[in-house]
Amino acid sequence: MPHPWALRSALIFTAYGTALGLYAFINPRSAARLYGVDIQPSLDTIATHEEQSAVPFVFAFAGRTLAVGAALFVFYWQQMPRAMGILLLCLTVGGAVDVGVTSSWGLEGKALVHGVGAVVMGLTGWGLLV
Repeated sequence: MPHPWALRSALIFTAYGTALGLYAFINPRSAARLYGVDIQPSLDTIATHEEQSAVPFVFAFAGRTLAVGAALFVFYWQQMPRAMGILLLCLTVGGAVDVGVTSSWGLEGKALVHGVGAVVMGLTGWGLLV
């Protein structure tokens, strides 16, 4: 039986992943900024090629995030907390990559947010496995 706090935390990741994935499809530039990468051109300049080419990547990010949220929901619905734990532990690697991306090219302070999120995600996954 998983720890009750871990299951609640996993449900938060489920809701967050689903909502962020949907939000990124609806408003990709704002979702990128929420992630920690600013692709919004300023009002007095024309968008650069890099800014324009980043928008399709945000749609890929949206699909990935939505799929993870859906998978976590299905695992919860099927009463498979160990599967949720394994998925969250594997996603910790993605969180570590996010730290690297946001520290190199992101907005100030977002790397710390991703780092804390990766640690909490890993602890949640562990809590679901023990």
